[in-house]
Amino acid sequence: MIKRIGILLIVLNSFLANAQEIHFSQYDACPHQLNPATMGAFHGSYRVVLNNKDQWASIGVPYRTSAVALDFGIPFKYDLMGIGISAYQDKAGQGGMNTTFLALSSAYHIALGYDGVNDLAFGGQVSYVQKSVSDDNLTFPNQYDGNFFFDPTANASESIGAPSMAYFNAAFGVHWFYTPDNMPSYFAGITIRNLARPQDAFFTNEINKSVGAMVHAGTAIELDKKLRIYPKFNFAWQGRNTSLVIGGDIEKYKVKTSIEKVSIFGGLYYRVADAFVIVGGADISNIRFALSYDFTVSSLAPAANYLGGAELSFIYKGIFKNRKGFKCPKFDPTF
Repeated sequence: MIKRIGILLIVLNSFLANAQEIHFSQYDACPHQLNPATMGAFHGSYRVVLNNKDQWASIGVPYRTSAVALDFGIPFKYDLMGIGISAYQDKAGQGGMNTTFLALSSAYHIALGYDGVNDLAFGGQVSYVQKSVSDDNLTFPNQYDGNFFFDPTANASESIGAPSMAYFNAAFGVHWFYTPDNMPSYFAGITIRNLARPQDAFFTNEINKSVGAMVHAGTAIELDKKLRIYPKFNFAWQGRNTSLVIGGDIEKYKVKTSIEKVSIFGGLYYRVADAFVIVGGADISNIRFALSYDFTVSSLAPAANYLGGAELSFIYKGIFKNRKGFKCPKFDPTF
């Protein structure tokens, strides 16, 4: 009976995984997950992105998600090609559900004019996903005596084994930038996910991931020469599940020249009916890093003491020495 309950919980977990994709609160600091059409959309030749998030540590074993990505911008006359590789690993709490994600993304940026301020990009992504569960850290009633004493050495007499699954998936994205010399500038994009509709369950072949979509947009408004604000929103849906994030950043430049940029920034976001997110960081020439924290406001808030999780992002943009003599689109500096 206990074994059946354990299997039922894992199947339920599969339904939940189908309902909600892994996400970062600093979604625009994770461009490879946000939209494949953003590959190559930055000032430079290559970009390295690192992300790490710990969630629900106040309840028990935290949910931890780590990601790494590398993408390149390759000039092609007045247009630009982008290509990127990315990987992340997610470990969900004490149950030990592990998800490993590997992806290859590409994009083509079309310069809408010769001044480099208007850009339309199309991108695609193919991915390989592997999921597994281990019962090594799970506990069962057989390990408790009549006085509610837990004996970890006691034979649990139950096992769900070590189920695993793997599948390929695909996504498609469109992204638009408009970054004139005089502010404001704008960007908007849409991503369609789970185009392959893979099976996503451990013990049945009847659960397929629903096709999902994400719309994101924002603007950069210059208040003065050294102060900008970035209002943004991100709306995602998959099946009957939706997520809306609204908010923005304010950025103060300490140094701002054609060859050097040093700034600090902070922001506040609200993930509707879920959490408030506070973020702060710095942009020093070709390095941008930020730290954020989620404060839970959902029905889970009392159990979590209104705490959520910390998240760190790091972006490094470099340029190859032999790259010169080309004209590329002017991409939004927030990427």
